[in-house]
Amino acid sequence: MNELSQQIAIAAQEGDPNKVYELSREATEQFLHESELGRELQARGGEKRFIQVFEERFGNVSPATIPFWESLEECAQDLIAAELAPESTEPAKPSADQEHAARVQELRRLMEDPTILTSEVRAQRRSSPEYERAWIDANQSDPEPRSRPLPNGDLQKFAHLVNESTRVNGIASIKPMAGLVTLRVGEKRYEYPAREFSSKYEDAVNFGLIR
Repeated sequence: MNELSQQIAIAAQEGDPNKVYELSREATEQFLHESELGRELQARGGEKRFIQVFEERFGNVSPATIPFWESLEECAQDLIAAELAPESTEPAKPSADQEHAARVQELRRLMEDPTILTSEVRAQRRSSPEYERAWIDANQSDPEPRSRPLPNGDLQKFAHLVNESTRVNGIASIKPMAGLVTLRVGEKRYEYPAREFSSKYEDAVNFGLIR
């Protein structure tokens, strides 16, 4: 038992309330300013609350029956754990739905940015199964009306050539041969490197130009 606790207990047993009061006040001041728990209470601004809680818990208990200093420690530990614990600084982890919505918005921004190549969007889309699922939703109707970019004339012409070629010559007419895709429309032939054709074709599909 702490020495001050012993002195308080003896004074209580001897029926000396003034001495009990003086020693209790001395013990409390010493606890708050010299003990590690007391300094922690003050650092967190809990000194007044500590006195209040201690009085509520031990105010009607005779110091002759409880170790005073140890009771201060008990009360301080409980208060710090229950009311004065520091708030977590870690940001809340987003839910699965929030993460999915963020990926959908990211893909939409990439798709609508004229400075972003289709190949970059495609690479992001294929980077994970989560992005593949987000890609599907990114191409659905946006619940919030907003302006969307329009296909340029070159892409519209390309889509027209593809549609005419497949209509007259079948789907096989847009398959690459020796690294080239040759579209035949009427008596004219239009050749595209396979990689360029694939990029333009995906753009045309995204704009709903391919029938």
